[in-house]
Amino acid sequence: IVVDGGISMTCQESGYEDSTSDCVYTTDGDSYWSVSEEITISEGATDLCDGSYGGCEVDVIIIKIGIGNEDDKVVGSVNAYADAYY
Repeated sequence: IVVDGGISMTCQESGYEDSTSDCVYTTDGDSYWSVSEEITISEGATDLCDGSYGGCEVDVIIIKIGIGNEDDKVVGSVNAYADAYY
């Protein structure tokens, strides 16, 4: 993810490195992507969006990590606004 045009950060799966990661993500845990799939990204050990300006612009790129000789593949890209008041 990129917050407010800053540096790119790689989020870790929730439950593994929450106390040291910049951000963490959770999924439904079924290991399959489908049309209605959801992913939740949260701050980890770093305050990424303190809300001092009402919120933050967040750019998210979802990458499927390749296994063996398979290359990594971008499977999604989303630009969103994280509103500090919700």
